[in-house]
Amino acid sequence: SINFRFNNYLNDVSLLFGGGSNTNEGGSYYNAGVQFGKWYPVISFNVIQSFRTVDFWLNNKIVDQDFDELKLGASVSVPLKWLKSNYQISFSPSIGFNHHFNSNIEVEGLDFADETFNTGNASISFGIARRTALQNISTRFGFSTSLAYLRNVETIDNEKINASGTLFLPGLARNHSLRFTASYQKELLKNSLQTTDQFEYVRGFEAPTNDEFLKFSTDYSFTLLYPDRGIWGMTYFKRIRLNLFYDFGQAKIIRYEYVRHYQSTGAELLLDNTLLNAFPMTFGFRGSYLIDEDPKNPGVSFVPSIFICIGL
Repeated sequence: SINFRFNNYLNDVSLLFGGGSNTNEGGSYYNAGVQFGKWYPVISFNVIQSFRTVDFWLNNKIVDQDFDELKLGASVSVPLKWLKSNYQISFSPSIGFNHHFNSNIEVEGLDFADETFNTGNASISFGIARRTALQNISTRFGFSTSLAYLRNVETIDNEKINASGTLFLPGLARNHSLRFTASYQKELLKNSLQTTDQFEYVRGFEAPTNDEFLKFSTDYSFTLLYPDRGIWGMTYFKRIRLNLFYDFGQAKIIRYEYVRHYQSTGAELLLDNTLLNAFPMTFGFRGSYLIDEDPKNPGVSFVPSIFICIGL
């Protein structure tokens, strides 16, 4: 995705617009929004146009459902932060409402009528992190957790749950970083109106078909060298680091009583830059070795990838 944000001088009004591709669903999307922080709490409005393909349970089998979705949403959040000694504490509850309009619905070559539905959502996040020094890859001590619940307000069965937690610990050397992450998602395939899937699955695998997915990750990061070199004022090479990872995932399809494990391990070479001497940028190269076979890519045991992250 790529997003552009504009803030006013008082930093209490923000405009956002952008777009991207959701690789879990194999479709693109465009989004725009406005956020008002002048009257606490923070009030947000957004609109998202998505082109989606999701797994769907129909006539006792799993099929692909293709459709376009226009989502209009509003939310209210209370982001809070405290500084206690050398630690930062954050806490943010949020509630929201979304109106969905689905069109051009097609399942197995059959066209279906347009559909509209409404969802309500609530989320809460909490974290404690020790403040970082410039050479720290991430905080040396801390944890963060979040829980989100979304449901169709007209149909009690259509609901979605997301939960995650991350623990940060120091590594073997002063600026090394060790991170443990657990995450969980549940949304039943029988739900006729699937919400957007933004879950981070096991690295190297295609997004699996599932009612529930549980994932555990371990990451160990350390710096290789500091180039301290710039190129014509366009970008500055600040640091080159390596991240070693192991992912374990478990997918369930309840109706089939199906359980499948997904495991991968590998390494990420990351280059931390500063773009135009203003914007932090990281681009990297990942090699994922698949310990278990990917049912959507049988016979593939090694998956290379490239990724870029730019942002303040």
